[in-house]
Amino acid sequence: MLLCKSCSARLGLESDLSKSSECEACLGLSGKFDAYLEMAAKSLSGYEFSTFWLGAFIRKKVIDADAKLSENKQGIKKALEIYVGEGLERLTGKTPTPVDPDIIATVDTINERIELRISSAFFSGRYIKKSRTMPQSKWLCRKCSGRGCKECGFTGRMYPTSVEERIAAPLIKVCEGSGSKLHALGREDIDVRMLGTGRPFVIEILSPKRRTIDLVEASREISSPGDVEAIGLAVSSKQEALRVDTSKAMKKYEALVSSEGSVAMEKLDAISELAPIELEQRTPNRVAHRRSDLVRVRAVDKISFSDIGDSGFRMSLIAEHGTYIKEFVSGDEGRTKPSLSQLIGVQCRVAELDVTDVEFV
Repeated sequence: MLLCKSCSARLGLESDLSKSSECEACLGLSGKFDAYLEMAAKSLSGYEFSTFWLGAFIRKKVIDADAKLSENKQGIKKALEIYVGEGLERLTGKTPTPVDPDIIATVDTINERIELRISSAFFSGRYIKKSRTMPQSKWLCRKCSGRGCKECGFTGRMYPTSVEERIAAPLIKVCEGSGSKLHALGREDIDVRMLGTGRPFVIEILSPKRRTIDLVEASREISSPGDVEAIGLAVSSKQEALRVDTSKAMKKYEALVSSEGSVAMEKLDAISELAPIELEQRTPNRVAHRRSDLVRVRAVDKISFSDIGDSGFRMSLIAEHGTYIKEFVSGDEGRTKPSLSQLIGVQCRVAELDVTDVEFV
């Protein structure tokens, strides 16, 4: 049997291999194991990580040749993964695990290279947004879809920046990441401020080279322009990002409402007594171009009023996740029933709106 020393030991078979012949099992692949270990160690040297996993791509003809001899024995692919994986554990002192490793390194024996798949780094906190002209995420120009045109001043975008970019920029820089993805417990409109305790979020930094960072300094840098603040920045996880993406919330709002006529305090007090108020909200006109035309049942749990004047008043309310507050006030041409305008008999609209609290349900 023409087997190299490594395959002879792995398969438990005698070998008659000479220096001029090729191993019938691995077709010479075992002789490259040390070179692959060196390549993998070099590829990983530029990254901070605690856990890793090692995989391999091997030519089909090598797999087929080995399979003829390795029935019920360790195959050549597994042998390569164990050899390089154990070598990396010894050289780096890091822990191999197949469950959510920081890095998956794959030995590509076909193209003679190491492929790395870098798991994202996650950081959580709450953000405050003081601007009424900033979207939560990057908003590409509607006309050119980001390519750049006269409409957007050749920037490719509708707004100069976003909450996500404000939070992500310092973290991408210090983590040496390739990009970001914001996971937030809901979102506010561009012209709505997020105040009070802030909105829970998890920011995902893609392909980071660094994972251990100065969170205090990162928070300071995020908050320094003043229009966005990050509170309680901490190391987080993919599981927390999923929780933020899929959970429902209760929200508190403060609004300045303008009315087309004076409203008696007694009438507003009577509306407060109606809470909780169940609403049927058809998809608003302002978002109908990008969302399905559905009727959603939502609830305003509490509502109160103050600072009554001839042309408006202030409103505080607590509402269910997904409630369209502006449409609850205006009625949106009958698409929200009942509406505040309908209940008081005077047409109203939201002049200014702030979210003051967002909590997981």
